[in-house]
Amino acid sequence: HIETADYNPEILQRSNAVITPTRWADDFICTRYNNQSFVIPPGLSMAHWYSGGEHDQYILWEDVGEPYQELFRRVTRNERNRHFITTSLVKGGSNVTMVGGVNDESWATLVKRAAVYITTITSGFYPERIAHAMAAGVPVICLNYSCFNELVRHGQTGLIVSPTEDSFRGALAYVTQ
Repeated sequence: HIETADYNPEILQRSNAVITPTRWADDFICTRYNNQSFVIPPGLSMAHWYSGGEHDQYILWEDVGEPYQELFRRVTRNERNRHFITTSLVKGGSNVTMVGGVNDESWATLVKRAAVYITTITSGFYPERIAHAMAAGVPVICLNYSCFNELVRHGQTGLIVSPTEDSFRGALAYVTQ
């Protein structure tokens, strides 16, 4: 199993088989390195999220890139009764805490205690963050980007939304009911 941070072409070339988190990564590795690979099936059912796990009430919103910073500000401004934590350096209101980049141990703590995990990533390849949230029993809200629609099956293992304030607010209302 190779995490994104462990990506090493030499290792991939020498391996007999690779376990990948998505069909997108599977196709990439098989095409480029001619390996046999296996795809990890999608994560937890949404029914698991309502099992009463010990989660704080904050919403972890990661990867607020330039095109979505204004959307982040509008959503967080209009959801004043909710506390947001972001790993991105983007200004928000008094209900937003910026933690910047975090190491793996801090990330694990943040995601395990979150009520909801949101990502608006639109570049790079970070599906393991979505898988970590699912494994922690945290609802996932994401954009329809790259391989995310393989990990997150809308309405079953998470919610895939369009990049609008109404979509994000509706998804938040749904997963925090």
